[in-house]
Amino acid sequence: MINHTKKFIFVHIPKTAGSTIEAVFARLFSVKLHEYIKWNNELNHWDQHLTLSEIKDTKVTSNAFTEYFKFSIVRNPWDRIISELAWRFGVRFLEGSITIQDFLSMKFKTKNRIDPERHLIPQYEFLYDKKGSLICDFIGKTENLQEDFNTICDKIGIPKQKLPRKNKSKHKHYTEYYDKETKQIVAEKYAKDIEYFGYEFGE
Repeated sequence: MINHTKKFIFVHIPKTAGSTIEAVFARLFSVKLHEYIKWNNELNHWDQHLTLSEIKDTKVTSNAFTEYFKFSIVRNPWDRIISELAWRFGVRFLEGSITIQDFLSMKFKTKNRIDPERHLIPQYEFLYDKKGSLICDFIGKTENLQEDFNTICDKIGIPKQKLPRKNKSKHKHYTEYYDKETKQIVAEKYAKDIEYFGYEFGE
């Protein structure tokens, strides 16, 4: 989401409370979300989940990219996978007919994986360029969401906003779904997320 009035760029990484933040901005800035959440034929995925590099290359001028405040929210990778399962499969996951073992085998152990929603892309890929440099000014965490969003509000010059609870799935704590094998699969797949954003299993 790009706002030229307040001069900010929000990078919406899937399953990191992005819809909650977008809803607040839509209300404050009279944004029509259906116009913002649209399919990008050139890039072959949704505009809603562009990486910061893609935004830099296709959506703003180089001067604007340098000047604007660029921010995003990240999430513990093990928790993010469980949130994805609950969102994608709903009751089937909550009742156990779809397991994390099934999901990881289907998504990570098969070739030609298709992920048009970009829900499984490592989070660092949204915020680092191809040279491995961080190009985002502020990275908040879902674990400190309200506090970090308060910081964002201060940075972009708007009153602090109480975040609603949007798209919150009803599942147990993420640690209860993993065994040694599945824990390791996620650790390997999202090793850079874990390293760059300081995550560990069980926190």
